[in-house]
Amino acid sequence: RPHTCPQCGKQFVWGSHLARHQQTHTGERPYSCLKCEKSFGRRHHLIRHQKTHLHDKPSKCSECGKNFRCNSHLASHQRVHAEGKSCKGQEVGESPGARKRQRAPPVPKCHVCTECGKSFGRRHHLVRHWLTHTGEKPFQCPRCEKSFGRKHHLDRHLLTHQGQSP
Repeated sequence: RPHTCPQCGKQFVWGSHLARHQQTHTGERPYSCLKCEKSFGRRHHLIRHQKTHLHDKPSKCSECGKNFRCNSHLASHQRVHAEGKSCKGQEVGESPGARKRQRAPPVPKCHVCTECGKSFGRRHHLVRHWLTHTGEKPFQCPRCEKSFGRKHHLDRHLLTHQGQSP
């Protein structure tokens, strides 16, 4: 762990993590919301906060008329309207094998990259995608200088040190 915090002695593998950690000592909050007085130490916290200012709620429940910012929130809400269903989703009185297995509906893509506009259904997919913009490669090979953006790429690379082909 070559990067050590001069204030508290905490150690980090990557210099970028040390730089981010040092904000806890300096109180630096470089990302400011343009609509209110709040500021944040991390850009993704600002992005999450900015959603609280959105008044546009395009997803409307056809049952009760309630509006939602994101289709996934609407989908969760609509479960309250599923009358006559047991907790397993089968009709009351219906035998468990009576209904064929149904594929889950696709996850709405409501996690949008502020850099390029690409959208994702899961937040962790957006976080992983963000590495393509920052160039960060947090998975470092312990045997050589190579670093990777995804853990499975590092795992595949490690096989080369064992004389195996990936």
